[in-house]
Amino acid sequence: MDTHDISNQKGKNPLAAGLGFAVAMALGASLGILFAPKKGTETQKDISEKAAVLAKKFKKTRKEMQESLEKIFGEVTKELEENYLELQGNILAAVDDIKDQAELTEKKYDEIVQDAVEQFSEGKKWSEKSVHNLTKELQKDWK
Repeated sequence: MDTHDISNQKGKNPLAAGLGFAVAMALGASLGILFAPKKGTETQKDISEKAAVLAKKFKKTRKEMQESLEKIFGEVTKELEENYLELQGNILAAVDDIKDQAELTEKKYDEIVQDAVEQFSEGKKWSEKSVHNLTKELQKDWK
């Protein structure tokens, strides 16, 4: 089966599934913070900070994402869009695994992105330059 034609399978849209996954992760992170044994004001502050961090990660529209992918890979395919969304999910999961959000600095975030891209790109026929550019593009989400 052609992976580029995956969206035609029984009406499933992989981009919507990726976005749904990201929303579910954000909700899970918020619920985890809500049920943590902290004072109400600390919990509210944590939720606010976490929400701000997560919102930054998904500030790109689909058109902006496609433009970025075209600059990096020279083309845009559904597979690349799915890869991009999955990478964002992997990065968010790694960010969520950090127990003390005070440890989440720009440098730490850059390391998380670099590790996620390196692991995700293994076995793919992406050039070293594309991997580097993809890493830099995802690191921009911190700003």
